Amino acid sequence: DILQKSKADMLELLKEDLEQLEKTTDNEYVNDLQTAIDTLEEVTEEQYQMVKMAISSWEPVSEN
Repeated sequence: DILQKSKADMLELLKEDLEQLEKTTDNEYVNDLQTAIDTLEEVTEEQYQMVKMAISSWEPVSEN
């Protein structure tokens, strides 16, 4: 489960995804993924855990 991943685990996962995407596509998503990796590298493990917990507590929204 993604909620169980540490910052290091998440960085590894994102970098693997980026490597695969760079081989097959050249689009805005690759740039956004690189930005996410760069940002994640800058935050502490504590900050990462706080954000992860905040996001996981959001209630799903249904569109009417």
